[in-house]
Parts: sequence; structure tokens; C-alpha cells
Amino acid sequence: MIDTRGRQLTLGVALTEAHDFANFFPARNQAALAALRQVAAGAGGPLVYLFGAAGTGKTHLLEAACAEAARCARSTAYVPLKSHGLLDPAILTGLESASLVCIDDVHAIAGMRVWEEALFHLYNLAESSGVLMAVAANRPPLALHLALNDLKSRLAAGIVFETHDLNDSERGQVLAARANARGFEFPQEAVAYLLSRGPRDMHSLMAVLDRLDALSLAQKRKLTIPLVREVLSASDTQDG
Repeated sequence: MIDTRGRQLTLGVALTEAHDFANFFPARNQAALAALRQVAAGAGGPLVYLFGAAGTGKTHLLEAACAEAARCARSTAYVPLKSHGLLDPAILTGLESASLVCIDDVHAIAGMRVWEEALFHLYNLAESSGVLMAVAANRPPLALHLALNDLKSRLAAGIVFETHDLNDSERGQVLAARANARGFEFPQEAVAYLLSRGPRDMHSLMAVLDRLDALSLAQKRKLTIPLVREVLSASDTQDG
């Protein structure tokens, strides 16, 4: 259940290769980044709580912390609770023997008593064992619709950071940098076209970049506005 390499984790859940501290664009999330760097190094804590809308970097930071801790030969566990339907609350049992435990999407199990009690039990064991935890949700801890008030108060007692979305200029910089890291150029005018007509959150934008990369390579075409238009049109058709 616990892996020291930071790649294959709980129930075969793999970390996203691109999610690293080195390629996280902090913008207004400098404080959250600094806190996750600390827990990855075995300092700070005992609990760091991130909240914010989808696509604001919460999962990136949690996975980056696991990857960094593993590079330092510290055992890690990452559990995405949005997949709770495929998991059993017992998956949280024993995780207090890790050095760092990251729990994502806590809001997904709000109101599910068995899951809440399992998470509360893990928190208490981790705290008594000196294990660091980092958790993320879509809202502040006191605003979570948790049935277990004791769990809500424990989460609220942590160091709480709100994660903020990037503006268009920052999104453009991230897209261009990611494209460059993959070995292809994303011209400014094509980036601007994508930002004006594409999705708003970085997760969806990176999915578009993946499709652009694959299509550009397969058809041996440069990344231009017509190619961006083609990919966005195809996405709209699939969504419809």
C-alpha cells in the first residue's frame, strides 16, 4: 500500500509524471508551494490543507510532494478520494506508517460516515506517530459538508491555503513552457487563439495540448491556429 519510489502508489494509482515542483507555475500560490515543499522534506505540518476550484494546482502539488519525498527515500501514500467508488475505506488502514500521506478530493466523501471515520482514524494515528499529511478539497474545511464534526475540526486545525487560478498570461506561459519541454514550439498567436476559444482550467488546457502534440506528430504539421481550431472542433463534437 505504501511505496518508497513515488511512482506506483496505493491500489496501483500512479502519479502523473508531469506533476513535479520544478514545473509547477506558482503565480499566487507561492505560499502553498512553499508549504508542500516543506512537508516533502519532512518539515512543517503536521497537516497542510489546500482548497480551491478544479484546475488550480491542488493535485499537482500533492503529487509533486509525494514524488519529491520519494526521491529523498521517504515512504509516501497518495489517495484520490474522487475514486472512492472504486476503493474501500480500509485502504486508509496502515497509511500512518508512511512518512507522508496525501489525501486528495476530501469533499468527495463528505457525508459518507464510514469514509469520514476512516479518515478521522488515520488522522489521529498519523498525528500520534509524527506522520505528515497534506489534504485537498474544493472548499475550506469548515465549509465541507462532513457528518463528523471532529474530522472537520481536525482539518480546520491544519495550515490552510487557498489555491488560485492563473490568469491568461500565466496560462499562456505554462502552455508554451510545456510545449517547449516536449520539444515543439507553440507560437504565441496559436496560444492566444486557444486561450480565447478553449477551456479555462489548466487541466483541460493540458488535455488539449496532449491532443495537439499527438496530431502534430502524426500529421507532421506545425502547431498553428488551424490545427488548434481543428482540435477544439473535434473536442466540441465529442462533448456533444
